[in-house]
Amino acid sequence: MTHLSLSRRHFLALSAAAALTPRYVYGAGEDATIVFVSDYLLKAAPAPGSYDIQIEPLYGNAEFLMRPTWDGPQPWLAESVTELDPLHWRITLKPGLSFQNGNKLDGAALKACLDYYKSAKENQGDPGATLIGSPTAIEVSGDLSVDLTLATPYPSVPFGCAHYAYLIFDAAAVAAARGDFASLVDKGIFTGPFKWSSIAAGKISYVRNETYWGGRPKLAGVDIRQVPDEQAGLAAISAGEADVLAYPALALALAAKGMPNVNYEVIDGVGFIGLLPNNAMAPFDDVKVRKAFSLAIDNDALAAGVGMGIGTAMKGWFPSNHPLALDFLAFDPQQADKLLDDAGWVKGADGLRSKDGKPLEARFYCYTAIGEGISTASADMVKKVGFAATVRRFESYTEIPPVHEKDGGIYTVYTESLG
Repeated sequence: MTHLSLSRRHFLALSAAAALTPRYVYGAGEDATIVFVSDYLLKAAPAPGSYDIQIEPLYGNAEFLMRPTWDGPQPWLAESVTELDPLHWRITLKPGLSFQNGNKLDGAALKACLDYYKSAKENQGDPGATLIGSPTAIEVSGDLSVDLTLATPYPSVPFGCAHYAYLIFDAAAVAAARGDFASLVDKGIFTGPFKWSSIAAGKISYVRNETYWGGRPKLAGVDIRQVPDEQAGLAAISAGEADVLAYPALALALAAKGMPNVNYEVIDGVGFIGLLPNNAMAPFDDVKVRKAFSLAIDNDALAAGVGMGIGTAMKGWFPSNHPLALDFLAFDPQQADKLLDDAGWVKGADGLRSKDGKPLEARFYCYTAIGEGISTASADMVKKVGFAATVRRFESYTEIPPVHEKDGGIYTVYTESLG
């Protein structure tokens, strides 16, 4: 993957916004309901493991075993994730946990959840549970613990437990739905402080989980209302009709300046936007093409331009000032040209390359305004070394993986470096 900015999360709001569980309001009283606005909403409760479910931690509905932080994964639902030996790991839950429906979250319930992630076809986020080491066995080892057996050593199990692909849910309640995932809206399958109340056209409502294991939430709930676009969301905030617009395009920061009732919050996060080519299909099945593509992209220019100086250019999986950083990305279009020459891609009079009568294509797929900005700027950069680059924006990120897998191209994806 080619890693790009931005390594910060940004919000337009009447309120401050946290990256995972809601802590949103400047001076909001208890029992307030916070209103989000978004240009994309779920139409029904999705299957656990699907791409659509991964937004739920933002609204306080779902939680992870470990909390992703710049200091590494920290306990959340899990008290610890411990390496017993290179092929065995133990996950120990905190005592007193329960799902929103009142069912206990214990070792047996955790095993059922992880078994689902290992084998369910709905697990789009991490098929085969590779992020937790592709366990060959998951066994209950105590009332509050499960043990993972791996075929090969995998030291990043704690990081997988902090990944948004692993939202912990009540697998028994999901199994009882027999594939009718829309019926899960009122089943309280997650563990978070706010739970689904209703999912309807144009509005999703969450209400307080009165029995939340972390203590009774002070807010009454969270509403998400659909708006036609981000500008309409910004207008709703300024008019006092909404509280938070999460993940806006950075250009809205300029539009927000001076608007009444609007605060712009930039919060250090653990995620970044990256470019993910399909390495199994031409032309990216050639390592020289992949290297050339990466060398043609100027991350610093992306951070300064599309990122407006708010995002941070990344040189590897982690920001350069992080203890785990290993900077390996570089910008060298001359070397990119040489690699493509060596790979047999010939430049034509229009500056674009071809080989055996086929053009050197780079098709970018994105689904957000910021993703479109990154895709467009990156497309302009790779054109300079001979790629015939195009950008296609989809309505939802769930539409991209099938196209990416079938037709190849580059997925402009938001992902995490620490979880």
